[in-house]
Order: sequence, then structure tokens, then C-alpha cells
Amino acid sequence: MQQAWFSEEEEDEVLTDTLFADVILPFSLPSTFTYRVPREWNETIAVGKRVVVPFGKKKYYSGMVLHVGDQPPKGYEAKYLNAILDEFPILNTVHLKFWTWIASYYLCNMGDVMNAALPAGLKLASETRLLPDPDADLLNTPMSDAEKQIMEVLMRKEVLTITEVQEITGIKNVFPLIKSLYHKQLVYTGEEMKERYTPKLKTYIRLNPEYADDQALKVLLDGLEKRAGKQADVVLKYLVNSPKREWLDKLHFQKSGDIGAPAIKALLDKSIFIAEERRVDRLDSTSSRSMDYTLNAEQEQAKIQIKSFWKDKEVVLLHGITGSGKSFIYFDLIREALDRGEQVLYLLPEIALTVQLVGKLRAVFKEHVYISHSRFNENERVEVYKKVSSGEPCVVIGARSSIFLPFQQLGLLVIDEEHEPSFKQYDPAPRYHGRDAGIMLATLFKARVILGSATPSIESYYNAKTEKYGLVSLKNRFGDSSLPAIELVDLAAMKRKGEMRQSFSLPLLESIESSIKHDKQVILFQNRKGYVPIILCNQCGWTLKCISCDISMTYYKSSDLMKCNYCGYSQRPVKVCPTCGSAHLEMSGFGTEMIEEELKLLHPTYRISRFDQSSIRGKHAHHRIVHEFEDHELDILVGTQMLAKGLDFEGVNLVGVMQADQLLNFPHFRAHERAFQLLTQVAGRAGRREEKGKVMIQTYKKEHPVLEDVINHDYARFFTIEIAEREKFHYPPFTKLIEISLKSMELPLLEKAAAHLAVLFKAMLGSRVLGPETPYVSKIRNFHIRRMLVKLDRDKTSHLRVKQDMRKILEDFHADKKWRAVRVQFDVDPA
Repeated sequence: MQQAWFSEEEEDEVLTDTLFADVILPFSLPSTFTYRVPREWNETIAVGKRVVVPFGKKKYYSGMVLHVGDQPPKGYEAKYLNAILDEFPILNTVHLKFWTWIASYYLCNMGDVMNAALPAGLKLASETRLLPDPDADLLNTPMSDAEKQIMEVLMRKEVLTITEVQEITGIKNVFPLIKSLYHKQLVYTGEEMKERYTPKLKTYIRLNPEYADDQALKVLLDGLEKRAGKQADVVLKYLVNSPKREWLDKLHFQKSGDIGAPAIKALLDKSIFIAEERRVDRLDSTSSRSMDYTLNAEQEQAKIQIKSFWKDKEVVLLHGITGSGKSFIYFDLIREALDRGEQVLYLLPEIALTVQLVGKLRAVFKEHVYISHSRFNENERVEVYKKVSSGEPCVVIGARSSIFLPFQQLGLLVIDEEHEPSFKQYDPAPRYHGRDAGIMLATLFKARVILGSATPSIESYYNAKTEKYGLVSLKNRFGDSSLPAIELVDLAAMKRKGEMRQSFSLPLLESIESSIKHDKQVILFQNRKGYVPIILCNQCGWTLKCISCDISMTYYKSSDLMKCNYCGYSQRPVKVCPTCGSAHLEMSGFGTEMIEEELKLLHPTYRISRFDQSSIRGKHAHHRIVHEFEDHELDILVGTQMLAKGLDFEGVNLVGVMQADQLLNFPHFRAHERAFQLLTQVAGRAGRREEKGKVMIQTYKKEHPVLEDVINHDYARFFTIEIAEREKFHYPPFTKLIEISLKSMELPLLEKAAAHLAVLFKAMLGSRVLGPETPYVSKIRNFHIRRMLVKLDRDKTSHLRVKQDMRKILEDFHADKKWRAVRVQFDVDPA
């Protein structure tokens, strides 16, 4: 029970001045929590500010203020806020509306959205330790008696827990004291209370002004030459690099002059050089490079059509064939947005795509371009966050999570390769789609949207054909290039004739050799990483599966390990079948590692590299590989679907698809759509300049209609067939899907829970609920999985009401203790 601060007579008067704040906490909880605002903070508290609040026993967390009002919570007594962290709101009402929409539409909780939206460097969690700042000025800093008491004990013990601070002072709410000591730079807090954002510092050096006159400098150099010749050389190099004896970037000076760090350290220790640390901008994008371009007649006409559609439609789909120069149209529209003082978000499905595009954007827009993606560390993310929050005109290029940046003046949203499934977030919640959520964000800002793709998603193209979106087409490649010729290679016929060399047909090998001979480059596509996906026993059919997942383990020869691509478990390859004892184990299938190895054995002089998730793990690994291929330091690039996503290499005149059938045979209603998109996109990497390119697709299904459409570059025919199938079997865009997944380590309990939930959902929605069923991969990380699928009519059902009812069913389900070992999650619009 909290202390009674006022008498009953005063209570009515005081309540008129009492404010309560609804706070989003960083947990997956179904509701916000209401806290009482201390009266002295009534003028300070505001929506969009971060606050520190008590939650649980002796724990404090940072949360986001969603609403401020004068109504106390019902059912519990409100605790007091402990601190307000921000002088100004870091989010405005538009951002919080967007968070609320995400939580409502994608059936998740506001805490899930907060965790996805805020960079880790702006999060504080439960405070646990207090430490003295080594640079604290205890003698000259004014402190209260309680603060002096804390500092005396802290200097003695070097670390205090929050409980210990409470015991020392006899005060329960010590957070204001800690905040005061923190702002006086006397302490910092370990773990979460200390903000994890730190500015980037760079060291600059210069010659000590004591040696400003020539005589003093001569004496210095004479002395160094006798005792430390290397140090004298460093001083001379400094004078050459800085005749006016100005500050130099220490690291750049070392590298450019091939100078050892010990020599500079010695000069600093002797105070011959002096050093200064300066805060630098991690996002500095100044570039001397510039790029000029001119739209051709078709592009100019497309731009005019786009702007015309924007007069009465928010979204325009730009359907341009591969190599048609869609990005140049984007650049013109971006320039106009910046001239209007607006901010631009340029969404891409993969981090790897930013490598080439950033160079082009910075060549055009210079310092106005920022990058945002998951490979950035916490400090870099915070700096992007603060730059965008300033509201200055800029272009942010990033992956799906960039939609959560705190834009102030968003005027244009560009979503390139809009068809890509990589825009979908799977785990953890919120399971949002970057394209669809981005369009909602643009709606809230009244910004314009342009979707771009050579192979639009069925949903987007349907929206354009039914005039919900504008539709603009580019049917010709930019410059003098033309679409590549596509040839199918019948693998069955090749095997009958003995014209296979491992995974390569002779026609494909001959084409590779011809390309390399003519100083051209080759891309080989196989949508499977690793060496082989399956190892099986020839005698009994046993296959090596993950101990935690219902999936075969993939062999990675580079590390000589069998790995599970779902949970990461690894082990050494087995030599003998554990079931029957046979040593006759066979490798089935092939991945990018095997293709790379086979080609190196066939042609040892070829310069070959891989481009898949396992080869680009480092922060800059994808940059390195892309630049090496651009600079023709590589002849052949072997990769997965990452190669199909918008990369532009002028030296490539041949693309080989090693095995197309696995794309066509995947058991999913989007399988043919994905196959058409991937094959068309990867084919589009060939012949993007003057010389016509060539594409060779190896397959056992030469007569497949999807392959026929790929050969003829016929998206219209593909769409006509596919949309008829979708309508017939009630799949998007004619319905909305919600996938319900149940997970538990206890299989019998899971089966009962799935059956019970199915009865509840079917009572509400009838035949629109399918399942429960066992998915293709039925166990991941020791959790067994069952799934149901809800199909909602696109226009005949109140989707909001259905989702509210589904939430209520789930709340009642979780309230029953017997189901507590069962996890249930919703995936709205599964990709």
C-alpha cells in the first residue's frame, strides 16, 4: 500500500491536478499499464516520451507514454512514475497511431511493436548496479545529504545494487537520486540503466605548439635523429602532410604514411605530438563522386504518368522489365521530394541490395543519404534514429525495419522489388509485412508511394488492374541492351546421352567456358546453401535429422559439419548408419558449396566465389564480394536467391540456373509465383548493357507452363493463369489469410489444444477455418507444431471484428491453466 500523501478533505482538490500516464512496457502483454504522475511533472509529462516505471518486485523498466489523462486505472492502485527520460518526445502522435495499427492489424501486443521499433541503444531496462564515474569531481560538485551518503559508500565498495542504495538512504524511491547523480556525472549505472548509445570518437594529432618556431623544431629533429630515427621520420612525414601544422586524423595518417603505432605513441608520450578526441558522425556520407543521368523518352513519360496518378491515388505500381532503369525514375522523384523539404524512405528487401544503390544515391544526393539495416551496431542505429527525428530533408535507404524510424516530414515512400517475401517479418512478433505496413505509414503522413518490380506480386498487380493503385509500365531496357535469350536444358535427356559433368550439363559448361574466354562474367544460381541437403543410407533409407527439429541436416564442407538450418545445431558427419550399421551413405542433392567445388575442379584457373548467407556473415562481407565482382576480380559468382534481387553487374553475359524443379515443386500456394519471380529476376542479371545476354535453365520439367512464361518474358499470361487459380481455390487477393500456429514440447497436449481451439474458431467462423494440420516441418527447437488457416472474404467480412473475437478466444484459452504449456501465435497475411 502506498503512503497516504493527503487528507481526505484535500483529496478532491488534489485529484483535479493528478495526471495518469498509460505506458507501453517492453513485454508481450495484452494491455498498457497506468502510472501516476508526480504533480511536479505535470507540465513535463507528454505522449511520446520515455519514462522509467516500477514493474514487478524491485524492478524498473523504461516504457513509452501512449496517453496522458486524469482517469486512474480500474482494478489496481497506480504506482508513481520514477523518471522522465526525454526532454522532448521522441515519437509524435503519427508514430504512435502507426504502432497501434501494427498491433491491431497483425494481432500482436504494443510491447512487441515497441521492441521492434526502438533501437537497443534507446532502451533502458531494470536497473541493477551503480558504479562511480572515474572522472567524477566530488569536491566541486554540489550534492544533497542523501547523495553524499550514497557516494561515500559507493567510493568504498565500488559497486552498489539498487536494494543496497535503498537500505543506505532509507528511501524506497531512489531513482530521482540516481538520476541526479547521473546528470552530475558522478555515477554511471551498469547493465540496462546506462544508455547503450555512445558517440563515436576519432583521435586527431598535431605537433606540439612548443615547436612552432624553426629553431625549436631543428633542435627537436636533431635530437630525434640521434636517438630515435623512426620518430624523426614520423615528424617529417607530419610536416609534409600538414605544412601549416594542423590537426590530422591519427588513423588516416598512420595508414597513408605506413607508420607504426608505437612510433606515434612514443611521440605522444613525450608530448612532441598532442592528441585530441573529437566526436564524429558515423553517418558521414560525403563523397567526391557524382553521377549524371538523363531519363529517356519512355522513362520521362512514365514519370509524368506516375505524378498524374498521384493526384487521386496514393499508390502507383511501376511495372518495369529487368534493366529498364526504374531507379532513375525514383531518383528524379526523390530529388523533387527533397526540394519540397520532405523526407524519403527507400525500402529494399535485402541488406545486400544497399551496396550498389547507396553508391548511386550518394553520388546523386551526397550527404542527404542515410542507411538503416540490421547489420548496423547499436550506436549507428541511434545516430540514424536521431538524424531522421530532426526532420531535415533526407533519403533513408533500408530494409523493412526502417518503417519504424521517427520520420517527421515523410513525403515519399519507394518500395523497390515490392514482390519480395523478405519484406515479411516472421519471428518474433510483430509479424508485419514491410510493404503493406509501409503503405499504411505513408497514408498516415499523406505521403506518396511508388512500388517497383519487374515481377509484381499477384496482390499488387491485382490492385493495379482493379484501379486501387495506379499502373505504369516500362517495356524496354534502358540504353541499348535487350532482354536475354533463355534456353531450357533437359536434364533427363542430358543424363541419357551421358552429357553431364557432375551437376553441369555440357551445354552449360560450354557456355561458361565461352563467356570466360571472351572476358565476360557468369552467375550460377542454386537456391540451396551448403554442400548437400541430405545424407541417406542406401540400405535402409535412414537420413540424418536434427535432434531438435523435424528436418534433415545440411552438410557444410567448408566447416566439415552437419548443420540444422532452423535451430543452428551442428555435429560431425556420421560414417556409419546408426540404424543398420551400413557404411554405404549417399549424399543427395547439391548446394552452392558443391557447385563452387565442382567448377573449381573442372576449371582451377577460374576465379570463383559464393554469395549466400553463410558467405556474407561479416558486417562488410557482402560489400566486399559485390565490389570484387563489380571490379572484375571474380569470373563466376555462385549464389542463392540473394543474387536475384536487383543487383546490376555490367560484365555478366551468362546466367545458369542449376536446378529449377525444386522451386516449382514446393508445396505452397505461392510456389509458381515465387518460381516465376525468382527465375525471371535472376535471368535479368544477364546482358544489362549493349551485348545480349544468355540464360540457361537446367530442368527435368521442360514443358512446365511457368517455364514457358519465363522463356517468353510473359508476365501478363502468367498473371492471367495464376489469378484464375487463386480465385477458384479462394486464396489472396480474393481472401485474407490468418495462420494460427500452436507450439508445445508435449505432443499429446498440443494435439488436444489444437483440437480444442479448432472447435472454438470454427464455431465463430465455420468452414473458413482449415485444420489443424501437421506442417511440412512439424518440430523446431523441440517444439512440436500444429497449424490452422483462416480464410476471410476480402470485402464481405469485418476483419477488425473477427480479429477482436480471435483475441478474445485466445485470452480465454490462455486463462485456462491446463493450456499454459502451449504457445499460440497469429500470422496475418503469411508470405
